[in-house]
Amino acid sequence: MIALQPMLTSFRTMIRRAALPVFGALALAAQAAPVERGSGYDERPEVREFLGAFAEENGFSTRSLLRLFSHVKTQHSAIQAMSAPVVAPPKWFEYAPRFLNTERIAGGVTFRNTHRAALERAEREYGVPSEVIVAIIGVETAYGRNIGRYRVLDALATLAFDYPRRADYFREELRQFLLLTREWKISPLEPRAPSPARWACRSSCRRASAVSRWITTRTGRSTCGPGWTT
Repeated sequence: MIALQPMLTSFRTMIRRAALPVFGALALAAQAAPVERGSGYDERPEVREFLGAFAEENGFSTRSLLRLFSHVKTQHSAIQAMSAPVVAPPKWFEYAPRFLNTERIAGGVTFRNTHRAALERAEREYGVPSEVIVAIIGVETAYGRNIGRYRVLDALATLAFDYPRRADYFREELRQFLLLTREWKISPLEPRAPSPARWACRSSCRRASAVSRWITTRTGRSTCGPGWTT
């Protein structure tokens, strides 16, 4: 039996890698908020151990990572979102009208035309169809109108170190996030999400897995790997 979870995780990473050039442009276009002192993650022994090992394995500077994590803030709402009772996801016919309407479709056409070069490059490099990338960005950000106000780094660090039940999973998500932001030369403090746990919450993972299975049948791609060195 094929182990599906590693394959789906790989596809989710591939989607993020493919979409990140456009997401990065949206993030850099937004006004950067002043960086404030965080919740003391840089002083916690388990965080320092994690960052030290990660830096050694991937060519990061431990000192730079500790300085970065000195600005990370605990997002209690991320823990609340992950701890909420599991409810059945909405049926397709219940939420499809929100995304398959004239305004959303027109926005997708405009967005694809505006970012055609970046989308075509992502499709060539990662094998993810540009229409899939555009659709995901439309669902998640309404084509850049709703980039979000919660920092992804805060949410992932909170769930990686303050949510023991799935700490291993979210520490791996945190690793991939740091690698991706370095690869695309954007600050890990920049990417934001509409809600504190949106980057890796249960419902988003389910949606990403469904898209991943669809992409599998279209491309046959199942692997990708992070780059970036300092």
